[in-house]
Amino acid sequence: MVKHNGFVNVDYQLRYHFGINPDELDDEEWAIAIAALEKIRKEESGEKRK
Repeated sequence: MVKHNGFVNVDYQLRYHFGINPDELDDEEWAIAIAALEKIRKEESGEKRK
């Protein structure tokens, strides 16, 4: 599995937070998962919702 460094981080975060294998996601599921991760990151950092 060779991925760009940014995608490796996302790959591991999807596995950690959601317990899913990102390689099994289609494009729409990948986009939904990325959006959920971004929301989690904001909430964990204490950033206010926009």
